[in-house]
Amino acid sequence: SQNMSSLPLVVVISLLAVVQAQSEPANGAIRFYSNGDSSKTLQSGILQVYYKNSWGNVCFNSSFTKSSADVVCHQLGFTSASSFSSAGKASFGLDQNPPLLHNVVCDNSNLLVMLQCTYNDSNPVCADTDDVTVTCNSGKLWDTPFDAMVRLVDGQFVTEGRVEIYCNEKWGTVCETSDHTDFANVICQQLGYTNVVDWDDLPITDNSTQPIWMKDVDCDLSKTCVAFCQTCPSSLDDAISSCNHTQDMTVKCTYDTSAGNRNHEINTCKYANEALGLAAAIIATIVIFSICGFSIIVVLIVTVPWCVCCCLGVGVGANARTRKSVNYANFK
Repeated sequence: SQNMSSLPLVVVISLLAVVQAQSEPANGAIRFYSNGDSSKTLQSGILQVYYKNSWGNVCFNSSFTKSSADVVCHQLGFTSASSFSSAGKASFGLDQNPPLLHNVVCDNSNLLVMLQCTYNDSNPVCADTDDVTVTCNSGKLWDTPFDAMVRLVDGQFVTEGRVEIYCNEKWGTVCETSDHTDFANVICQQLGYTNVVDWDDLPITDNSTQPIWMKDVDCDLSKTCVAFCQTCPSSLDDAISSCNHTQDMTVKCTYDTSAGNRNHEINTCKYANEALGLAAAIIATIVIFSICGFSIIVVLIVTVPWCVCCCLGVGVGANARTRKSVNYANFK
């Protein structure tokens, strides 16, 4: 096999560009920093945000409240925040990043992504001792999942990962064999982001123990939840068997600040799957009753006139009875 030194320069550059693109976070990604370690999996630390192509910190002031801390924890998959402060350097060490945002205000504590809140990115000035720190409660949002709930798993950053959907009390994957960018966008929007920047190109190991719930889902950007594109299968027996887990869908989401704020919350899509299932059941019931009603009307149209004619003494049966009476009279 060829090694890297024997490959043409153009190919090497292309491969490096792909690797670099895959390793870069998307706008709006956040993580915690603690004593030399930066990760999306940490439960507490100095808040770092990837904003306009660089990592930086958020300045602490009176506008950053428990509601804002809750949204930060939601984006990282936790249920809520237990505490927040400006004791970054003292509690978690020095992270060397510049301040990028200040005056972060999350009036709605149920939002999913920090950039859904209002903030100011104009010349933030604060010392390392004023970096926002947050500690999240240990509970995860997906500890109490709902049908067609979505999460991203095993990505390097919080904005990316393998797509997993909760159906029939099990987390499963989505099989993608063709271009369904609109569906990828809907997934990102359900998670609180504005759109997808990359999909099916992330080097993420598959999880072969999970069912595959959906395949090649067609959708359009007017939809706001995955369930509005396709509902969960009715049972585990209806899981997709024509795919394998090497075809599991991956996405990288971003928050485009020029697209305006998105209003997706924790429970925005909670009842979407049930609502569509109920709507389908209602439609089926209406169709059945319509067919039954039509059948009854047809029967009535055919039988009622016949019965009326017989009862009133008109029609074929009535004429026969009349003729029989006349014949008896002649014999007398």
